[in-house]
Amino acid sequence: LVKNEYWRMRQMNELVKKIMEKNRKAIDENFRIIMEDKLPTTELIKLEFESIRSLIDYSEKLALEGESAIETLE
Repeated sequence: LVKNEYWRMRQMNELVKKIMEKNRKAIDENFRIIMEDKLPTTELIKLEFESIRSLIDYSEKLALEGESAIETLE
């Protein structure tokens, strides 16, 4: 690889890692809310788990496809 191409690929990987870290923190927060019994209805609990699943699916896509996944999901 040309030096600039290598740097560009590394930068893309850092961007993906940054987004995945944000997703991990959001998942942790969602679990915390569920575990602290702060949601008054089963519907809200289900929505929280749907959010977790969406974040996990997005993270998987980022891990597999890299930066191109950002363009298709955001």
